[in-house]
Amino acid sequence: MPTLKPFSFYNTRYGLAVLPLFALAAAGLVAVAPARARGIVGALLVVAAIAPWIAHPSASNWITWEESRVNSVARRAWQKEAADFLRPRYRLGTGILTTCGDLTGIYREMRIPLRETFTCDNGLPYLATVLRPELYLHEQWVVSAGGGAAQSAVNRAAWYRIGYSLEKTIVVKDAPVIEIYRR
Repeated sequence: MPTLKPFSFYNTRYGLAVLPLFALAAAGLVAVAPARARGIVGALLVVAAIAPWIAHPSASNWITWEESRVNSVARRAWQKEAADFLRPRYRLGTGILTTCGDLTGIYREMRIPLRETFTCDNGLPYLATVLRPELYLHEQWVVSAGGGAAQSAVNRAAWYRIGYSLEKTIVVKDAPVIEIYRR
């Protein structure tokens, strides 16, 4: 028979969704209290709100901490694997076509400046490159999450016999597939 965990509002699925409602209700309780008792009522509400964390002082009970920890485990794993692969192979100045977002963590891990990358932060030149790679794609490396714009640019470049070979595919549970291409 499975064991039941004690109920904790902070570990429920909708705990944070109703937090603004609880804050409004607490403010209402303080507002309706007599003027001289408002400070005491406010302090009691703060103590009641933090009581679950005081009763069970564990980082896993702090929902924002636990959620961010769980969500970042896979991301850190593929970022490290990609950086370890690229670090000995990449030469400054050859350029990396990539996408925005979590992929930039790879280059932080490699300790190369973001000016070495060509991302959606570059605006229209990036858009022109991914849509017309036969004219504008000059980077030696392409790093993309599966199905990303950079991968589409590699596929379009193949139509024009611009050859990129898939050097590494990184598969981590609960994370997008990362593909590294070399020209």
